[in-house]
Amino acid sequence: MSSSLVPVIIVLVIAAAIAIAMYAAKVERERKAAFAAVAARRGWTFDPQGDPRWIDAFSENPFSVGHARRVGCALTGSDRDRNVAAFDYTYFTTETSTTSDGKGGTTTTTREQAHHFRVAVVATGLSGPALSLGGENWLIRAFDAIGGGDIDFESETFNRRFRVHCNDRKFAYDVITQQTMDALLAFQPERLVWEAGWLMWADNGRWNPLEIEATFANLHAIVDCIPKYLREQGATPEPPQA
Repeated sequence: MSSSLVPVIIVLVIAAAIAIAMYAAKVERERKAAFAAVAARRGWTFDPQGDPRWIDAFSENPFSVGHARRVGCALTGSDRDRNVAAFDYTYFTTETSTTSDGKGGTTTTTREQAHHFRVAVVATGLSGPALSLGGENWLIRAFDAIGGGDIDFESETFNRRFRVHCNDRKFAYDVITQQTMDALLAFQPERLVWEAGWLMWADNGRWNPLEIEATFANLHAIVDCIPKYLREQGATPEPPQA
């Protein structure tokens, strides 16, 4: 490569990086404007930073792993007479890789990997132990076959799709009725947690604000399936707000 081309390439690389950064900033401004529009239309509160107290509200994945945890854009309010919230959530993990130079030497590289989630919560009025539900696959089934803690239900279709964990099996059976199973199979969530009076849904990525209301509707359908006597035993939690 001609030495005279090196400065040109450097300038092009810098220009491309600036253009990408400017485009990302524009997309984020538009996303925050969409959050604000949804909040204004529904009478909810929009916080571009989110409340960090959400980080300690749940003990289950994705809140139980990683470090440098943070909450991003958040909506809080009331929907169908239930307290609700939706927010971006990020945690980091440290990843280490080792490469060889072919001469017996090695180089170790460490980098921080960000993991982004969109989280939605709906108040349940449910008091009890944490109850978690996640996607099922062949590896998880093999683990459970040799001593895992999966709780099975009467529906084989449900058992093949979801893995359920709870320290109190009776509580799990009380909450996840046939009606609940039908609602879960219709929604097909990758992870749900009933904990601290909330039903918490989390999925990979950041929120498209236009998808929040539909997600709340699916969570309401699941909360509606909780037997009334169970919902009346607990207190209705308030979303943490600064």
